Amino acid sequence: MTLKIMVRPPKPNEEELKALFENLDLLIQHKDKIFQTPDLYSVRVCGAGIFPLYISPIRLSVGELLRLWTAGEWKDGDSYFFFVTGSPLSGRNSCRVWSKKKGFRHLSAPSMAKLLKPAYTLVNKGSPQSDEHIVEINVPSRKPSSLLLRDLLRILKEA
Repeated sequence: MTLKIMVRPPKPNEEELKALFENLDLLIQHKDKIFQTPDLYSVRVCGAGIFPLYISPIRLSVGELLRLWTAGEWKDGDSYFFFVTGSPLSGRNSCRVWSKKKGFRHLSAPSMAKLLKPAYTLVNKGSPQSDEHIVEINVPSRKPSSLLLRDLLRILKEA
């Protein structure tokens, strides 16, 4: 008898994810403002995060995704990782990415650890870089923002 334990992440909000990536240039343009404003940094998008077996899941905020993408940890060419699930022990995984050329797609990353470690380092230390390269920052609160993604986008468009 084989027992399989699967992680059931929250159902992604496809409309929000589409809005996130349709406005990616706007978010990148205003990333410094997002990094400096806790309520903007902490805006969550349902379906963005890392959901490993055996370890507590991390739902990532817009600010955390921007930090991971800016550092290159969750970006490969024009592909932006935003969802990872799988086993850190076996390395088997399933990822969702978005790219300007191919849109949304599913794939398996070569190494779950290469995505898992920067996310955990980011939420615990404030930087996605490994310990020897950490740039100390004030770690923003992980309390979800009262703002929704549409509010964040409106604020940035008005800036």
